[in-house]
Amino acid sequence: MAITASLDLPVLFDDYIVRNAAYALQAVQKTDATLDQAQCEMALQALHWALARDEAWCAARDLLLALAPFLERTGPRRVWLSFLESGLIRSQQAGDAQAEIAIRYHLGALLQQMARLDDAVIQFQAALTLARTGGERLWRVKLYNRLGYSLRRQRRWPEAEEMVERARALMSEEDLSEQGYACLTLGAIQLDQRQWRQARDHFRCSLQRWRQTGDERRMVWAHINLGMTAWRLHLSAQAESHFRDAIHLLEHLDDPNTLAVVNMNMGGLLGDADRADEALPYLRRAEAIFRRLNSRSRLAMVATNLGRAYYELTQWPRAVAAFEFSMTQWRELGNKARELNAVAGLAAALAQQGDAARARALVAAGMQELDALPHQEDRAFLGDALREALKIIAAKGRERD
Repeated sequence: MAITASLDLPVLFDDYIVRNAAYALQAVQKTDATLDQAQCEMALQALHWALARDEAWCAARDLLLALAPFLERTGPRRVWLSFLESGLIRSQQAGDAQAEIAIRYHLGALLQQMARLDDAVIQFQAALTLARTGGERLWRVKLYNRLGYSLRRQRRWPEAEEMVERARALMSEEDLSEQGYACLTLGAIQLDQRQWRQARDHFRCSLQRWRQTGDERRMVWAHINLGMTAWRLHLSAQAESHFRDAIHLLEHLDDPNTLAVVNMNMGGLLGDADRADEALPYLRRAEAIFRRLNSRSRLAMVATNLGRAYYELTQWPRAVAAFEFSMTQWRELGNKARELNAVAGLAAALAQQGDAARARALVAAGMQELDALPHQEDRAFLGDALREALKIIAAKGRERD
């Protein structure tokens, strides 16, 4: 009884939690590519307990930041978001500014993946404020770059370019990875503005920098974007080669979201090249992954491409269903440009199916909404798409007459 009474059980419990987190951290650090489900569950359980105890903060911090690169790619996003949010609160309570910068960086990256761009910008800006105060040059470079990419996705192009230039002003010659990221963002801005050749130059820069660092995951991004620019330049063979290079690299990288993206792009490319039968397996593979990841915006994107493939294969009911799903999703997500793109496809498919009245009504409503689009490039492109749908409606009407 005397021995039992002398034990300090809270201290022993804290010691156990710290040792358990250290064991989980060691397992994560030994993993090069991915965590299997058992490893992930073990690490998250250890992290849960460590985050719950003030005395285990250092162990929790180290484990949280070691897990971040893995779980941003493959983890259950909402679960991982809750861990990052808990870690952020703990870092503030502990007065650990360095950890807060890193956690906000990972929070922003995850929120960006979840298309919560306003929230991502808030996290990157807050981290940047801390990094400026602490004089952390490399963190400032990273955060300016990530902030630039988020602003680009919001189509705030001048602000995005300003962030990239601020990042570049702080870069050293050794910051090859961040140089590649800056090129990526500038290329994406040009891609958005349909400046295909300028975009290609920037993406070539990003691929070159990431080859120098041996960063295969980012090389995948560069290949995907180079494939997109080659596609837009009607260089189908080059585009297909870049997409295949990306898929080849992804064979040993556990990154289902990116794998789904490149499959979606390959499917879209093949569909445009009148190879819709070859496109469908890629598109269906992408659809299955996006559904598993519960990625609504990506599901809406792949649905548009599926609609086009089914249209080329004259499978009108399937084309109508795919375009209708895409249109509804984009409407709920508040992306009017992508919604109208789906509307154009849906109207054409409805006309082929014999529902000219609904097709005309959709095009008429779409034409009225064009002027509300903020970007002239979108208005021009989508106006052409809707007018093309009208031609199909008229042609089908003449056939019936």
